[in-house]
Amino acid sequence: MGKSTLMLQVAASPHLQPALYVTSEESAAAVAERSRRIAPDSDPLILAENDLDTVLDACEKSRPRTVVVDSLQMFASTGSSLSGTPSAVRETAAALGRYAHRENGAAVFMVGHITKAGAIAGPKLVEHMVDAVLYFEAEGNLALRLLRARKNRFASTDSVGVFSMKETGLAGISDPSGFFMDKSHSHLSGTAPTAALIGDRVLFLDVQALVSGSDAERPGARRVSGLDPNRTSMILAVLERRVGLKLQGKDVFLNVAGGVAIREPASDLAVAASILSNMADIPFSGNSVFVGEVGLGGEVRRVSHVSLRVREAARMGFKQIILPKSNSAEAADARDISVVFVDNVSQIRKML
Repeated sequence: MGKSTLMLQVAASPHLQPALYVTSEESAAAVAERSRRIAPDSDPLILAENDLDTVLDACEKSRPRTVVVDSLQMFASTGSSLSGTPSAVRETAAALGRYAHRENGAAVFMVGHITKAGAIAGPKLVEHMVDAVLYFEAEGNLALRLLRARKNRFASTDSVGVFSMKETGLAGISDPSGFFMDKSHSHLSGTAPTAALIGDRVLFLDVQALVSGSDAERPGARRVSGLDPNRTSMILAVLERRVGLKLQGKDVFLNVAGGVAIREPASDLAVAASILSNMADIPFSGNSVFVGEVGLGGEVRRVSHVSLRVREAARMGFKQIILPKSNSAEAADARDISVVFVDNVSQIRKML
């Protein structure tokens, strides 16, 4: 099972000790060794314990600013020897919550297991007890981690933190687009950058297409990585019917460079552009980025957060952004970047 983090945030006294790490799954020696490797200058208090009363007593004596409990499902409730039961998880979360909200309490992070369905293991009530529910997720096979908020009583849940896994631990990525974009390959046909929205952050990713094979009377292979296969099949059908591409018998391979999955339809235009570019074997010029949803009639439909995408594209050094014509009002004040509006996917073919 994976893990999610539940956070209870309160104001901490300036006279408190730095941190107390409670581990119920590993030995104190193992956690101390990892702490010395990742943060040699830190000096956390480490307690290997799964008895709730003992942990609360240690908090009273050490008075830490922050308490990290790993993990919630390993504690037994008062008067019971069974850990991980719904009642034990609920009572443990409630007791830690009461401690966190006391006058001399601390900020408490409760690390919990999640099920295969992505829900927190245990009673749903636990999510209502805490101030924030944060999910720390791996992105495919990459050394990339995303921190998302499912619940946040103090701010928006739109923000997303992007981190890279290194030998010394996690490091924040302030400009994740540079992590994926490789403009040295922009001269290749079949490549179309897009501005994908992940939370409140714009991530620029290269959508790549490769079309091969002959016009044989056979179903062509379709292989998709990082994109929705159903939407991809729809875009291919639109290109055949509305633009006149002959894809029957051809093998079509689509990939998002870097291994990141794009889940929003605003990448449709980049998918169509990459296929058109590869079929013509002509790369797009002008350092362009494509944003737009493609409809069944071949129309390019409006997308959200256009002003943010345009602003970030200009900051990343793109010279041109192709947008739906229905978004023209939102991009009217664009600076340092040329904006081209299209209302049909067939117009992309004329840009080659």
